[in-house]
Amino acid sequence: MEENGASIVITNDEVGNSLYEKISKLIDNPATLIAMSKSAKLLGKTDAAEQSAKKIVELAEQIKSKTQSF
Repeated sequence: MEENGASIVITNDEVGNSLYEKISKLIDNPATLIAMSKSAKLLGKTDAAEQSAKKIVELAEQIKSKTQSF
C-alpha cells in the first residue's frame, strides 16, 4: 500500500523516534490525507466479502464431495 501512496510504513525501530512527527505531518496536510484515501480506495476490492463467501462455499462443496465418495 505504501508503494501506491495509500499508507506510510513505520518500522518498530522508528516508532519511538518518528511516529509523532509523521502523524503530525499528516494531520497538518489534509491534501496528503485525501490523496492517501483515494489511493486506498483504488486498491480496495468492493466485492471482497462476496468473493470470500463464494470461495468458502466452493471449498465446502469440494470437501463435501470428497467425504461422500468414501
